[in-house]
Amino acid sequence: MAGTTVREYGAFAPQEEEVVAHAMSLDSALGLEGGLRLVPAAGEGKGRGLLASKAFEQGFVIFKDDPIAALHQNKDECWACERCLKVMGSASDRESWLARRSDSGEAGGSGSSSSKPDRAPRPVPCRGGCAELYCSEACESHAWGAYHRLICPAGGEIVGDPMQSAAYWMREFNEHADETNDIFRLAARVYAMVVASVVPKGGDAEADGSLLSLHLRSVRHAWKLPWWEQVALPHDVDDETEFRAQLKDLAKDSFDLLSGALRLRLPPSVEESGLLDGGFDLYGRLVGMFELNNLEIFHSAEAELGPVEGTAFYPLHSCMNHSCDPNVVMMFCDDDDEEGANGDPEAESYRCYAYATRDIGEGEEVTCSYLDQDQLQLSTEERQDLLRDYGFRCRCKRCE
Repeated sequence: MAGTTVREYGAFAPQEEEVVAHAMSLDSALGLEGGLRLVPAAGEGKGRGLLASKAFEQGFVIFKDDPIAALHQNKDECWACERCLKVMGSASDRESWLARRSDSGEAGGSGSSSSKPDRAPRPVPCRGGCAELYCSEACESHAWGAYHRLICPAGGEIVGDPMQSAAYWMREFNEHADETNDIFRLAARVYAMVVASVVPKGGDAEADGSLLSLHLRSVRHAWKLPWWEQVALPHDVDDETEFRAQLKDLAKDSFDLLSGALRLRLPPSVEESGLLDGGFDLYGRLVGMFELNNLEIFHSAEAELGPVEGTAFYPLHSCMNHSCDPNVVMMFCDDDDEEGANGDPEAESYRCYAYATRDIGEGEEVTCSYLDQDQLQLSTEERQDLLRDYGFRCRCKRCE
């Protein structure tokens, strides 16, 4: 992606030939075997969508999808890998491990508590020294090379002018996100991924090039409006202009904190080169993209440890249009669930599977519901109201 700038990732409407080329790369990389087609226009006034290239029977797994980025949201209940959300123990296991690591002054811990499942992976700490932990050296290496090296909040005790410490800026950023909108954390991760792709690589920037390239193309071609423009106006808000200005200010505060860290971690020549021009526009669109396209994660994992809960952006799921009468349902399965990953040792804890809820004919659009099962039982007008954030009025068979 030589010559690419941050501004190009914020482009709202890629050319049709770019979408088609991206569809072909998805088909090859995700092993769809010609079963699905990504089209720029799915008909009936819709934008891009997924069409079935062959017939699927009810109950068939049409595709499996791994997210570009995932955010663990119940760290107080469960311990999971920062990158892939694979379960590593309970929250108390994590605290005990970190305490032992701190007491010993070593990079790793010694053993695990008895409450951890026997097959739980041994934690791998972030090489930068922050509190993030990974399920394997491969996950830690990919995360560090792809994005974490730019947003790691580690840095030891801050002395002197804190404004000259990247760690200070990242800690302020994380605190701001925790107090306002945790999606900022996810947006920062993908923004860092984009920035890392357009600037010269550091000596320890290790990441799976083919996977990272696919993720970056998916971000580039995703439907994304600025967060403050995309959010539907709440019914109890009278002044729309002020409401949207407040959201934009909130996003700008978040971006300024993130930029403070990046300026100190990137060579001065990068900012002077113009590669990062348009950064705030892209950041605002990433927040909007996540708010619009994210799939909520609820993975049962080890029963005694509680479920993993989070949110993530999935490349194929984000290409599907909504229907109140969907023919696909997205589900999370244990790695050894015969109806899910079929014992696939490569399956991630946050991998999701698209099951056909009924027979799907060749050429039929593959759709999912943006609403949960309870919301689908509401009246047509109530469902339409919930869909306002997505900027369309559903015209499926149930709604017409």
